Amino acid sequence: MDFVSDDSGKTAHTASAIGVGMSARILLTCWPFPGHVFPHMSIALALRERGCEVALYTAEESRDVVEAAGIRFFPFKAVRSERWERIHELEERAGG
Repeated sequence: MDFVSDDSGKTAHTASAIGVGMSARILLTCWPFPGHVFPHMSIALALRERGCEVALYTAEESRDVVEAAGIRFFPFKAVRSERWERIHELEERAGG
């Protein structure tokens, strides 16, 4: 079995290293605020580099930036925009 080790000394295996013929399919989801979307995009890109099929589920307002990075996009369907806009408003008031 092949393993990969990063600089921290941690060891992990890759799907190909253990003989799995298909990659993992991962759906990440987050609120559509820059402080949430961009870190999730970094994770998505890292997973894709490792052979995973990755998509991001967030609000329609984030579509352009997500797709520009080559990440598959799925828009919120069950979350009303008023809800996350209210959360963002409260976060801004709190200084976040």
